[in-house]
Amino acid sequence: MSETISSTNSNGHPAQSFGSAPAFTLDAIGTTRKVTLQEFAGKPVVLVFNTADSAEQANALNTAIRAQQPDYRTLPILTVVDLHSVPKLFRSIARNAMQKSYSQAVAAARAAMQAGGMPTPADMSQVVTILPDWDGSVTKQFGVGDVSKNAALVLVDARGEIRARGHGESIVPQILNALTAA
Repeated sequence: MSETISSTNSNGHPAQSFGSAPAFTLDAIGTTRKVTLQEFAGKPVVLVFNTADSAEQANALNTAIRAQQPDYRTLPILTVVDLHSVPKLFRSIARNAMQKSYSQAVAAARAAMQAGGMPTPADMSQVVTILPDWDGSVTKQFGVGDVSKNAALVLVDARGEIRARGHGESIVPQILNALTAA
């Protein structure tokens, strides 16, 4: 399932959307930061939805987008991990696994930024953002369906409208095209 809106109106803006992106607040891993979609108003945002089973693919999707859009300041990428199927008894184990993934992602992002000559911020949670969705409500609100086998991407434009969404590698070019059309 991949859906993209790419038509434009007379102002050159996309004429349609999948509607306004739902508001959310989630606690980021690796920091005490509470992340809201509202804090990114005025710039496009890519949301990557996955579970532990599709995390490797989510990382590949993130890398593919960053290869074309390397600046986290102009295109934030937020990883939303659907954990609704994790029993409460195992949540501390899941949190520890995400913390480890966060640390590895920060190290990789820092190295890539330094190799590319980009400045690295003191707060790397601005670059790598992993958001546990413990009850799966945010994942459900964005309408991406089951992300256990295939990670999903959603592009939210600068006005807060959902412009593209889909599962797997095939959505990456559509997301990148929608970014240039927005």
